[in-house]
Amino acid sequence: MKYLGVDPGEKRVGLAVSDPEGKMAMPLGVIDEADGAAQVDEIIEAARLNEAESIVVGMPYTLRGEVGPAAQRVEEQVELLRRQTDLPVHTHDERFSSGIAEHVLLEADVSRAGRKRHRDKLAATVMLQSFLDRQRQEEPGEVR
Repeated sequence: MKYLGVDPGEKRVGLAVSDPEGKMAMPLGVIDEADGAAQVDEIIEAARLNEAESIVVGMPYTLRGEVGPAAQRVEEQVELLRRQTDLPVHTHDERFSSGIAEHVLLEADVSRAGRKRHRDKLAATVMLQSFLDRQRQEEPGEVR
């Protein structure tokens, strides 16, 4: 199954897409839109254009694993997504995806402007890969 990964933010939304088998996540792009409803429209369009069969939205829980203001905003977007598309919409913990993305970009010696440009889509990729890995771990009858 092909997935579209979404790392929502207040100003930008990072996007990633999986391979058709749902094993590997790759960066896709960024939605530069602050309006939540417009973000949802663009997420649905990205899913259609990339032939995604499912959408995975990163949930920004607090460090204690609780639903804070950012996660409440994302929950509202997830509900809007579910009302506007027939695709399954999953959520996945993305607490550390932005930090991991920033670390990777720093290690690659990417400039500050480059980090800003790539952070969101890389964070979406980290979150989606985490989701895909968990899906594979939970598959029944898998030989390890």
